[in-house]
Amino acid sequence: MTPPDPNGTKPETPSIFSDPQAYMQSFEDRMKKLTERAQKAQTTMGEMSAQAQSEEGEVLVTVANGGVMTRLELTPGARHLSPQSLAALIMDTYGRAAAEASERSVAAVAELLGDDPVAVAALKRSVQRGMEGA
Repeated sequence: MTPPDPNGTKPETPSIFSDPQAYMQSFEDRMKKLTERAQKAQTTMGEMSAQAQSEEGEVLVTVANGGVMTRLELTPGARHLSPQSLAALIMDTYGRAAAEASERSVAAVAELLGDDPVAVAALKRSVQRGMEGA
């Protein structure tokens, strides 16, 4: 296999035709690294949550990966709000928490995708469309 270039460029993948053994070793190495990154991303996303609090502190929302609300806390200050105002405040706070969780998810998957700007951009567009539809 070609040694790393001292200038930091990636070595070429050996040809399956000229050096099948080196090609297979390179393939196995790449798959092992990809599997490790995928497991790390999966662990990160499984443990991920985001919180948002309303400006005056009446509402605290915790959202897990995927936008699932896992906690809603109302402080005594929420009692002074009308039901409509409280509902709007909860939805706004939830939206901010969900957006933060989404950004963290994109970052975790982007790390898995590595240096593939097209894939990362497509992922971000997909998540943005999902957030707009929610």
